[in-house]
Amino acid sequence: MSENNHGMLQFKIELEHLSIPVWREILIDPQATLEDLHFCIQVVMGWADYHDHEFVIDEQHYGYIEQTGISEPDDNDIHDEAQFLLTDIFKQSEQSIRYTYDLHDHWYHKITFIGEVKNSATDEFAICLSGKNACPPEDAGGVSGYEHLLNVLKTPNHFEHADVKDWFGDSFSPTQFDLEETNNNLQAFFAQEDEDYETTN
Repeated sequence: MSENNHGMLQFKIELEHLSIPVWREILIDPQATLEDLHFCIQVVMGWADYHDHEFVIDEQHYGYIEQTGISEPDDNDIHDEAQFLLTDIFKQSEQSIRYTYDLHDHWYHKITFIGEVKNSATDEFAICLSGKNACPPEDAGGVSGYEHLLNVLKTPNHFEHADVKDWFGDSFSPTQFDLEETNNNLQAFFAQEDEDYETTN
């Protein structure tokens, strides 16, 4: 891979309050917006973007605002995440913000800015550097629901075991994380984003 002259921003994404650590470290282009970071989190963590989300930064809320061209959003307390560069938000290393996915199950993520990596050896818009353990499945019931499902899964004589095993599927393992697959998914996502942008502009 060739060197990236403008450097990259490095972040750690940690899913909070679980008994097993679930985290990813990423590099992302400094021209990325909060919306881009949202997409990146979804892909590297393994979410499917089925539900609402928000960033909370200094008690201010940022999220998706549909651009209808007809009227302003009703909720003036929500800032449009697409309008804020990461460099507008993150000014120093170890600065952290909260990202919440699924405003019913409340999956809280701590997003920590590690710093700028100059002359990063990648041409990609974003890459995953490392990670640990699988993201919970969608609609697992939040932290308490997921912990219960994991306990049932490892207890063969539990009366719910067969149903929970079927729900998870044969391919799920809470300790699984595939870095190569994650980066392939990430590159495919942003390549499609570029293609969609070129088609509509």
